[in-house]
Amino acid sequence: MQPARGEIRISEDWHPLPVSGSFRDPAGYMVQDGGLYKRVVTERGRADYERLMASGLYGELSRDGLLIRHREEASPAPGIWKLLVPEQLEFVSYPYEWCFSQLKDAALLTLEIQQRALERGLSLKDASPFNVQFRLTRPQFIDTLSFEVDDGGPWIAYEQFCREFLGPLFACLRFPGAVQHLRVRPDGFDLEAVWNSLPWRARLRPGAILHIYLHARARKGLPRTHGVAKPRPGTKSLVAASLRRTVERLRVPARPIVPDAELEPPQSLKWKHEMVRAVFLETGPRTVLGLGAGTLPYARQAARWGSQVILYDANPDLVESVYREERAAGNGRLLPLVVDLRNPTPALGFALSERQSLLERARADLVLAMSSVWELCLRQAIPFGLLAEFLAKLGRHVLIEFAPPTDPLVGPMLARLGAAVENYSREEFVSAFRRRFRLLKETWLPGTERRLMLFAA
Repeated sequence: MQPARGEIRISEDWHPLPVSGSFRDPAGYMVQDGGLYKRVVTERGRADYERLMASGLYGELSRDGLLIRHREEASPAPGIWKLLVPEQLEFVSYPYEWCFSQLKDAALLTLEIQQRALERGLSLKDASPFNVQFRLTRPQFIDTLSFEVDDGGPWIAYEQFCREFLGPLFACLRFPGAVQHLRVRPDGFDLEAVWNSLPWRARLRPGAILHIYLHARARKGLPRTHGVAKPRPGTKSLVAASLRRTVERLRVPARPIVPDAELEPPQSLKWKHEMVRAVFLETGPRTVLGLGAGTLPYARQAARWGSQVILYDANPDLVESVYREERAAGNGRLLPLVVDLRNPTPALGFALSERQSLLERARADLVLAMSSVWELCLRQAIPFGLLAEFLAKLGRHVLIEFAPPTDPLVGPMLARLGAAVENYSREEFVSAFRRRFRLLKETWLPGTERRLMLFAA
């Protein structure tokens, strides 16, 4: 007797931790076993998986870096046909943390894989951006069980692709940062609403007419499982090619990034770079997390030295700009993400467990938090103690800058906030952080009254 869909039946001596966000596909699911993420293949997924491997598609896609590599393990328990051990991801991001170009690159990757699959008698049974992860600046497909034998019918994932990829991309033509709305619309955008929001020039595009307007009209009143039209042989390939042309032609303007009004003497900036270098040599971080645009020069410095670097910033335009630059470099080791530290990504999905919160996904070796004091403690009136608690969950070491009340940037902020910020001083700051950290280093920044401090959890 086979396990029911979603049921995990294991032997008494095998005790993996089920991954709560992996339960919708009867062909398999993810578990954590021995500190590794592994993919269970059930008997339901056996035939499609064997066809994938025998067709040569897996070898081709994994060789070209489009599909995550894996090794196989024998079945450890009844009801499990095989275990796959994929390359372990350094960091997991979600589509609602991406900029326009990241979602566009993920869409083009999905279509490239679909076209190659069709050439080998296979097809993608789903087309979700959640099946893509960024290995820094390189998107990679991670769901090995998304492939099924091509039955010659309509592409079952066509509507999903249009709702979850194409809709948000077109919406960005009118609303910059529309990709972030996938956070509240994980099943994608309503295509009729997308069409109604488009600028008139965008409505003249053949891809918008075909895949947004006509698609939305054809879908009205039909169950989601129905195809849009009776397919002819080769229709899947034509649809994928049309979608690819449509996505490739989508552009958003490069919007100028307005720098922070903060001014620092050149000698201070030079000294800060030297301090980052010293900290890097002392801590040897494999992973570095940069909080905000102010950390970008130092995050890039760490990336050049070999660290894997994630940058969080709330401005989609900045993330867009940084991503394009890193992608153009060809060997970028810095992944920028749209994350508002005032309202970090929460746990989402069924039982709040399908998608992990920001704090559940990674803990960096080094957190660059240079300007967090005035961005969060001053502008958002967050107490020093709460900031320390937050940063302790993000990383093992924290490099942070403190500016006294007499600083030209801090003084006006304090004057505006008045009683909202109490006991703002170096002593109160260090005292609050010492409840969670040890102070390893403290240095003056030449030409200023600011101090750069290195804390260790």
